[in-house]
Amino acid sequence: VEAAVGALIEMGGVDDERYAAAFTSDKRLISGWGEERIRKTLLERGVAPELIEAALAAGGEEELDRAIGLLRSGGRELDSDAGRGRALSFLLRRGYQSETAYEAVRRAERE
Repeated sequence: VEAAVGALIEMGGVDDERYAAAFTSDKRLISGWGEERIRKTLLERGVAPELIEAALAAGGEEELDRAIGLLRSGGRELDSDAGRGRALSFLLRRGYQSETAYEAVRRAERE
């Protein structure tokens, strides 16, 4: 097993850095996940923390825009405290940081 894994690493078939980058990109764009959920999942899968942080840093500045887009596409009602609370909870469950989720709800409400 060790020899097979070693050969795969040498051939580039096993590359945690590339995996972390691809996983992060896919989960952001396709699933709408936030940084916290991505970080937690990659840690559970055994990816080194420094590789996770590097993957998250690439493209992380669009996190707020993605959160606002999720609220828009889901037709979230933001005209009441209860609706804003549900929208905030939705983003938190998706793994967005609380500050980002709160700001996304505020901006989406204003639009």
